[in-house]
Amino acid sequence: QMGRSPEVNSRINDVTTQLARLQRYAGELVKGELDGDSYELEELKLMLQGLMNEPLMVVREGLMFDFPESDAVIIDPLAHQLRGFVGARWVAHKMYLSRAEVQEIYQKDVSGEAISYDVHGAAEYRKARPTIQNFDDDKNLKDGLVLVYEVYDKPSGLVYVVADGVDDFLQEPGPPPVKLETFWPILALTFNDHEHKNQLYPRSDVSLLAPMQSEYNRARQGLREHRRANRPKYATAAGMLEDADRAKLELHPANAVLELQALAAGQKVTDVLQPVPMIGIDPNLYEVKTIFDDIQLVVGAQESSFGGVSKATATETSIAESARMSSMGANVDELDSFMTEIARSSGQVLLQEMGLDEVKRIAGVGAVWPELSMQDIQEEIYLEIEAGSTGKPNKAAELANIERILPFLLQIPNIEPTWLLKEVLKRMDDKMDIDRAINNGMMSIAAQNAAQQAMMTAQAGPPGQEPEAQGPRGSNKVAEPQQPEGSTASFGQDTY
Repeated sequence: QMGRSPEVNSRINDVTTQLARLQRYAGELVKGELDGDSYELEELKLMLQGLMNEPLMVVREGLMFDFPESDAVIIDPLAHQLRGFVGARWVAHKMYLSRAEVQEIYQKDVSGEAISYDVHGAAEYRKARPTIQNFDDDKNLKDGLVLVYEVYDKPSGLVYVVADGVDDFLQEPGPPPVKLETFWPILALTFNDHEHKNQLYPRSDVSLLAPMQSEYNRARQGLREHRRANRPKYATAAGMLEDADRAKLELHPANAVLELQALAAGQKVTDVLQPVPMIGIDPNLYEVKTIFDDIQLVVGAQESSFGGVSKATATETSIAESARMSSMGANVDELDSFMTEIARSSGQVLLQEMGLDEVKRIAGVGAVWPELSMQDIQEEIYLEIEAGSTGKPNKAAELANIERILPFLLQIPNIEPTWLLKEVLKRMDDKMDIDRAINNGMMSIAAQNAAQQAMMTAQAGPPGQEPEAQGPRGSNKVAEPQQPEGSTASFGQDTY
């Protein structure tokens, strides 16, 4: 709880970060590396004064999620499946930290050992780019960044933290900070998954569309070149026109009268100058409809999804949309599986790390939190995951299905009303709070309205008869029925 994690450095700023920097400045002050005019010494004084003025220092506790870049996770080449890192012996997470951050997080000075990197990942940038001045403004970056690896080794069950150029570990090898069933604290969300013995990473839509995009560009470029080649041009015999005549023909203004030296008296212009016939543009040579058909088959999308307006009929558009939704369904299933893995891992971490006192502080005094052994946690005795809770994008089809089946469900006995309400609202994608809406033992609103109407009719009596006085003596006011707290009141046809 008191340690500083490099992953959450940019997203959480509590007293832990301040204490880490305070400790680093104090160490430099003891070594004599801070002089009286340095800004670090002044910052040290201000931090001490600020911490002394704070009556309460809070260190946050809870589950944190980090989203590393896709190329920041390095996987063992022996892995043969990206989802779950099946077959991998180790997985590494690389990070670029400044030397000051390394010292604050791992309490290790790597100023003279670590290789310097720039923000683009180039090693020894000071030697390769001596003209860069951006890093001179901040001492933390003046000597470059340090490439740090967190290596999760499954055979040994340990985590190794090393830096490029440093011979020793940044921290002593130990078990992972969280214990999960899969050992890996990193989860991968992948689309277009496949099984290949030599290719671990699936091909993205961008990679699949690259050949068709290139063919589309070639078709459009060919049409552009054809139009340029078909511009008007003329031919004449070699040596027939002088340079001055040729310049007049090429650069003449509108409605110009040209005097050509190459024309003899009475000679026609067509005898000297002839237009070159042009080759007409065949649209079939440069059509891109077939390319769009290939794109739709590869990525599972129709033409309207790319911004185009097709002339297809409503039936063709509906069929294309159904095919697109079938392709999208695979991605939705991948997302559901990924969220299920996150829910399982999160539940395991929280059951291990969160105590009952902390849970009561967050959720309230009446909160209940099981205290389980590691075996019970791995078996997920008390953890239930609702599959498919992310929802699918085809809301129209789901609403149509629930409209068809709802009349039958209302007639079947022993159907749980709360469950039915949740299913209807989930398909309508409504964020209504069901727990606040349900009141056990309460009649439906329609039944309450009918009961109120019957009560008022009984009190009024037959038509033409004065209502029975229920109020004070001498009063003809009819007493209004008492409503239980939290129920509805009905007046006529309106419900309040």
